[in-house]
Amino acid sequence: MIYDKENRMKEFFEDAVAHTFSYDGDGYKRTELKNGVLSTLIWDGTDYLGRQS
Repeated sequence: MIYDKENRMKEFFEDAVAHTFSYDGDGYKRTELKNGVLSTLIWDGTDYLGRQS
């Protein structure tokens, strides 16, 4: 696992597939790149509602 300077997970590997995350300025996870597919995580201000690829 790889973490950024804010101690948020940036990347981990599962069965040789990388999962890479990005975060917004408030520290919320916004995107996940997995196996070449970029997903945007949908946040309503309280909870994650889902993802859009």
